[in-house]
Amino acid sequence: MAFAVGGRFLQLDVADASAICLVLFWSTVKVLGAPRVIRYRLLFILAIGSAFSVQTLRAQDLDSVPRDPVPQDDAPLETLPLPLPVQIIEDQATADARARREAEAVEREIRDLAAQEGMNQASQAMNDATQLMACYTLWSTLVGAFGVLLLVWTLRESRRATRAATDMLRLEATPFLSVEIIDGSRVRFKDGRWGKMDGDAFHPEPVTCRIVNGGRSTAVTFRYFRCWDYTCKDGCPDVIDPEAEDEALNKLGVSGRLNDPFHMPVGPQGASPTIATFSEALPAPGPENWVYFYGFLEFAEPSGRLRGRIGFCFVYAPEYKERGFHVAFPENRDKYWYYEELPRVPGSKASKISPISSSRATRP
Repeated sequence: MAFAVGGRFLQLDVADASAICLVLFWSTVKVLGAPRVIRYRLLFILAIGSAFSVQTLRAQDLDSVPRDPVPQDDAPLETLPLPLPVQIIEDQATADARARREAEAVEREIRDLAAQEGMNQASQAMNDATQLMACYTLWSTLVGAFGVLLLVWTLRESRRATRAATDMLRLEATPFLSVEIIDGSRVRFKDGRWGKMDGDAFHPEPVTCRIVNGGRSTAVTFRYFRCWDYTCKDGCPDVIDPEAEDEALNKLGVSGRLNDPFHMPVGPQGASPTIATFSEALPAPGPENWVYFYGFLEFAEPSGRLRGRIGFCFVYAPEYKERGFHVAFPENRDKYWYYEELPRVPGSKASKISPISSSRATRP
């Protein structure tokens, strides 16, 4: 946009001309005394129109700028009407150099191929070695796991063997008592009297018994109960309750008796002196009556520690008199032939059984 000011030609940019027009318009409206709201609205509308005009004029100016011509390809060179053969002649040195370079290039390619082949072979060897190592590692792990299992099994078996050996030593060191009738197979009842057979001769004498220690440590019997009972051949003697009171025990059988006091030490692998089992006043067995000799005894260690209680039961059957006194009801381990350790729990009945140092063992 060009203006003539003072005889001089002034050229302004479109944006500058728009700004000058806005200022002139604002001054004219203000001089005319238009309200402020109207002036601001007219100014806003004129500014928007000027902005669009400026953008349009700038786009036209850009389109009017001349662009550089596109460079064209060079015109083809003039060619001769007929082709002429050209022969390049090189000297011997250049030919030798070129042949040498070609030979070196071929040799270099051969070396490169050989190097690549070597690398491939090395990679294959490393891969095979890795697989072999993985296989060895797997087998080593399996063998190690198997060895650990064997070690665990060995330790468990060793522990069981040690426990068994400990139990065996403990059992061997534990006293174990039993009651047996002396020469029970020779005992007979003849002519209204008890005695023993010596060949064909009969010797009247009382039936005796003894306490045998099958263990390897000394035991002391501190409570001994034995009883005689007569019953039919199809019957059973009364069951003894070792936890019952002494008065109740003494009423069992024909001649129940609780030896009180009773203090009988028995050495390892030894036996006690002879013990009489009954008096001569007992009634004789009848043809249908079998005679039972049974009871129990309790023993402890010499230190006073309670150990166990055993039961016993023998029978004399007149119809099998050739057997004498022999074991009765050996299969009945709950009522007649039993062994149990005496509990040491405070307050229990069994714990009230006094050891050899108590008043029961020392009372006259």
